[in-house]
Amino acid sequence: MRDTTFHFAPAVPYWLIAVVALALAGLLIHGVIVLRRREVLRRREVQRRREVQRRGIRILTVLRFLVAVVFLLCLLQPVVSYTRDVEETPEMLVLVDTSQSMSLPAGEGKTDRLQQIVRDLEKSDLPASLRSNFRVSWFSFDRSAYAIAPGDLGALKAAGTSTRYAASLEAALGQSANGNRSRSGASTCMLLVSDGRDHGEKDLAELARERNITVFTLPAGSSVSSSPSLHIADVQCAPRVLLGSESRFLVTLREESRKGASVKVRLLEDGKEAATRDVVFAPGKDEQRILLSHRPREAGLKKYEIHADAPEMSSGAPFTVTVQVADSKHEVLVLEDTWRWEFKYLRRVFEDDPSFTFTAFLARGNTFVQFGEGDRRVKLAGFPQGRAELDWFDVLILGDVDPRRWPRGLASSIGQWVEQGGRSLIVHAGPNLGHLARVPELSTLLPVEITSNAGNPVEGPIDIMLTPEGRQSPYFFAATPAEQKELASLPALDQVYPSIRKRPAATVLVEAAKRGNEYGPLVVMAEQPVGRGRVLFIAADTIWKWQTLGGRPESKTTPHRRFWQQAMRTLAPTRTAAGNIQLWLQPERSRYQVGQKAGVVAEIIATQPVAQPRVQASAVLPDGRKLPLSFDPDPARPNHWRCQFTPLKPGSHRIVATLNSEGKTAAEATAVVDVDESQGELSDRSVDDSNLWRIALASGGRKIDLNDPATWPQAADHPPTRVERRQTIDLWNDFLLVTLLCLLLGADWLYRVLRGYI
Repeated sequence: MRDTTFHFAPAVPYWLIAVVALALAGLLIHGVIVLRRREVLRRREVQRRREVQRRGIRILTVLRFLVAVVFLLCLLQPVVSYTRDVEETPEMLVLVDTSQSMSLPAGEGKTDRLQQIVRDLEKSDLPASLRSNFRVSWFSFDRSAYAIAPGDLGALKAAGTSTRYAASLEAALGQSANGNRSRSGASTCMLLVSDGRDHGEKDLAELARERNITVFTLPAGSSVSSSPSLHIADVQCAPRVLLGSESRFLVTLREESRKGASVKVRLLEDGKEAATRDVVFAPGKDEQRILLSHRPREAGLKKYEIHADAPEMSSGAPFTVTVQVADSKHEVLVLEDTWRWEFKYLRRVFEDDPSFTFTAFLARGNTFVQFGEGDRRVKLAGFPQGRAELDWFDVLILGDVDPRRWPRGLASSIGQWVEQGGRSLIVHAGPNLGHLARVPELSTLLPVEITSNAGNPVEGPIDIMLTPEGRQSPYFFAATPAEQKELASLPALDQVYPSIRKRPAATVLVEAAKRGNEYGPLVVMAEQPVGRGRVLFIAADTIWKWQTLGGRPESKTTPHRRFWQQAMRTLAPTRTAAGNIQLWLQPERSRYQVGQKAGVVAEIIATQPVAQPRVQASAVLPDGRKLPLSFDPDPARPNHWRCQFTPLKPGSHRIVATLNSEGKTAAEATAVVDVDESQGELSDRSVDDSNLWRIALASGGRKIDLNDPATWPQAADHPPTRVERRQTIDLWNDFLLVTLLCLLLGADWLYRVLRGYI
């Protein structure tokens, strides 16, 4: 227990309690005097019992003192609160779809989807497996979620007029006994039993990522025979990329026949082929994830189509996404006190990458020498002094620095720049790492705990390995088996600057294979979110040797270059530093359907309050017409404006907004909303298996096969989580004080009866 606090809710005023306390003290003293007089009177008669009488007086005095104390506590009505760590089993929310689309036939027979899936669940061992691994809560849902008992599944009817996944999940979390625990770190999972037809305004995958919920999907029914056997389940890409930078499209393919197929995947930019890749499915394998890369050469809105074609196999429709190509660059600031090999190779990475420009300050004696690219937008007059200079940059790399040489206030400015400004910080350790431990403004940002001895390295060679989280992170993403093999054989490091352990919110990416301390293996790389920003910690200063591995000829890169490119793109904020006033537009979800209300949020970011702000906007429809939009201030969030409109046609809707201040244009912004054809509850009779796959993959889950227990959620995948719980004990309302008072009074009366004081 820790952080114990006491709170009083007195039933009467404190002055009256003080008067009662004095009165009780007087009565207690009077009672002691009376008992002493009785002892003197009996001393001559019962000389041999004198010691017994004295002991009795002491016992009665203590009992009456305790009675007085407990009585005063009853008047004060104390409440005790304390914090303790508890180990909590993950929660599993099972949501069964009861909308009208679940009344459609499950397959070739007459049984509807809901009846069929309920029957399959009752025959399966899946419910028992869930109960043994999770705390299971069952719900039916359509527009919202309704708590049910497992035995009520057979009585469910498919009568809901609409299906809203995200709204139903929020309702289920609200009804769950631990509905708020996904916010506090406790693990929560969800099993979605549905046909994949979601008509809600918010995307379930986005909500699951926000609430840190892993979603497993169980399809209800099977697709009609005319559905394609090859289709694109999901495409993940950045909604905004920089001109000339490498744009990546992570494509998930589904091949239903499982017979093995050779597939050609094509990426088209505005109708022109931009990239192709051949994919071969192994027999029995139904899913494949590939990466397509392309460097856009023109700024503006680009429409990309991903086609998947295979001979003698029916293919689904192409997947369409819209990407905004911006003619700007991310600005990187490097601060180094030591001339290290790492800067030499890192400088080449920045110079060869059109997405980033760098400015570097390296110490030479008592002065700093400034380096930078010729086309950089930011040119500082000298070493940064505070937040005003930092706001021009998107990423800060702290090398082997000693903060004692910095201007006063720069360390705290970096903390605010990361937490409040949403920027990214990379700390690349060196012999001066111990000095950072003495600067709380910097040490608290790190994803690891360090001491003043952190600058003393653990000598190697130290074998390293990627953690499971590191393999899945974008820092070490490997698109091909050859790249995966390359990452699995990274060379040993010469030395590692030791930390104590990772912080609770941090994710360890790389760790020592055979070296550690009492808290586990030595942390080599770790990252964590800090406020609105992110921080990456690298505990070694010899990763530049990864450059010497040479790489593969076809990739034209090395593990060192690929790591830094992927790390910089991962840490680069979605909003670049671009002046004193910025306007940013963000759709509330990535895709909508015709007839759904589309929401767009505008955020004003300014170094100083904007006078008389007003956001004016319009939506450019697919046919070129313009629809005026009305943005209103969001009362719950300062500097946020919100609007809604209903798209009536499918296609890309471009939102153009202008921020006016005192009648003058202060900033402009654009965003894109993709709209698909509307799908009613009964308008499409197929099962949207692609949507279920997309939701599961985007949230870290998977699709469940009732006949394959290996696909079922397991406790090993979601171990118990230690979470902080605030416990409160109300001593008055829980009748603890009243009970104790009665016991003490009873003990006083009983003792006096037994000893003859009555």
